[in-house]
Amino acid sequence: MEKLRIELIEKCHSVNEISIEVYGYCNGTTIKKINRFIEENKINIIHFDRQFKNRKYEDIDKKCPVCGEKFVTKRGHKKEKTVCSRSCSNIFRGGRTEETKNKISESLTGRKMNKGHEIKKVKCVICEVKFDKWKLDCGVYTRSKTCSDECRFKLKSDNSKEVMKNRIENDKHHGWISRNVRSYPEKFFIRVLKSNNLYEECLEEYRISKRELGIDCYSNYFLDFYFPNKKIDLEIDGKQHESENRKISDEERDKSLSEKGIKVYRIKWRNINSKNGKEYIKNEIEKFIEFYRNY
Repeated sequence: MEKLRIELIEKCHSVNEISIEVYGYCNGTTIKKINRFIEENKINIIHFDRQFKNRKYEDIDKKCPVCGEKFVTKRGHKKEKTVCSRSCSNIFRGGRTEETKNKISESLTGRKMNKGHEIKKVKCVICEVKFDKWKLDCGVYTRSKTCSDECRFKLKSDNSKEVMKNRIENDKHHGWISRNVRSYPEKFFIRVLKSNNLYEECLEEYRISKRELGIDCYSNYFLDFYFPNKKIDLEIDGKQHESENRKISDEERDKSLSEKGIKVYRIKWRNINSKNGKEYIKNEIEKFIEFYRNY
């Protein structure tokens, strides 16, 4: 019996398989008994490893009856392949029937196309190709304005640009309000101030309450770079400062600060990817440093 069990262990590929062969079932007790037997007899069970489990199945080369491609499968395995891929399998089995295709289409679209729902042809706002809009059960047509994902992506991209332009023109762009993330121009001037040994003398995003300036309001002014030793406020102005409403609010802000003895020095930012932009920023930096030294 012991010899038979040793031969059986060498033949099988897992403890569960041995348990079923010996006891007819598998549970925690049978697994413990088999493991104890393996340890006592010092049986090599390296063939239990996953990489050895499929050694009992022979690799065979097959040719796909659909596309003619060669592939490898396991002879006698429960998952032995007949064709090389799922697409070939659908063709080999005769493919999907029209009824199946209609059911899948209905489940994906959420509309019963064979129940006489109203359809109207509309033009895509991007490519002007006509496509179908379905009338839903609630009596409203679908809201799609484009015929495809590509056109929808282009529409969203164009709309976002126009929306952002309008927000900047109408002084509703909130990017400049957030104090959590520094803009690239501000990060650039941090490096400039550090290289000129001025960074230690300034306070970033210095907050001044409007009520301290005599304004009946509970909000605050945030100064980009404030030099308390000389009461200078260095402001780096992006494109949002070009709108008319923002210019008016900047003038009011500068006037309120100047009444408190704070000098506001503004530098209009330009893209430094061009030669003219680099020259402009360089000149503005030199002007500010000279102004700071002589103030």
